Amino acid sequence: MVATLIQFFSIVGALLVLSAFGASQYAGMRTDGIAYGLLNLSGSTLLAASALTPPNPGVLLVEGAWALLSLGVTVRALQRRRIVTTRPLLIDPWSLRAD
Repeated sequence: MVATLIQFFSIVGALLVLSAFGASQYAGMRTDGIAYGLLNLSGSTLLAASALTPPNPGVLLVEGAWALLSLGVTVRALQRRRIVTTRPLLIDPWSLRAD
């Protein structure tokens, strides 16, 4: 039962990572965006977790590193989004008059 669950999560993780890659290659998904980062982060985390039992150090290393890199992409995308949405207006709307 546990082995089947681990295999299920590893397949879901692989599909998440592959969907991010496919979307970036064929659907125009930005590789520095939130969606790409989250898909890779969640997929690589599931794959890393599946490499714990039975122990597979090589896969754990690659997927753990992939998850950390994806976390960085996601954090930067969120910071960039916050900066864009909290930027002050360049034009004061109260100074505009209808002539």
